[in-house]
Amino acid sequence: MKKIYYNDGVLEPDRIEDKLHRIGMETELVPIPIDIETMMDVTDSFCALSADVLDELRLAGQPLGGVLLSCDPNHRLVSLVAKIAPHAAWGASVGMLAAYWIPDNHVLVMHETMHLFGVDDCYGSCGFDGCLMQYVPTPNSVAPWPECLCARTKKQLKGVRI
Repeated sequence: MKKIYYNDGVLEPDRIEDKLHRIGMETELVPIPIDIETMMDVTDSFCALSADVLDELRLAGQPLGGVLLSCDPNHRLVSLVAKIAPHAAWGASVGMLAAYWIPDNHVLVMHETMHLFGVDDCYGSCGFDGCLMQYVPTPNSVAPWPECLCARTKKQLKGVRI
């Protein structure tokens, strides 16, 4: 079972977990057991934050799976991401860390969560207009779950029951 840690702002972690279970992804979402907010406030880069968070989880004896973060759009972390990935308008991921900064967009949360399973962005290259992995996904542009998972995404996910 993959364990994904999340911070306080993550939108409906039980709903994320349920959606993942429905496609055969054995996942548990749990609150992150380290002071992630302070780490976010003092980091010099998104990549450094990823490495630091994973080190802290290792030191705390926590199994590694992934970390999903929500942050305010005005948080300094967003500007750090913009320096290295200006195309990342609403969220970003690196390694086992995914973050988003557009509140109340559940499809964006699922998009960033898929990155924790090794799924790449499609950004329209898959040819499916309702794809979850499109650029800036919204509830109006993404098909319902799990139909929003294009063939490419399904192939990248192991153990999907669709």
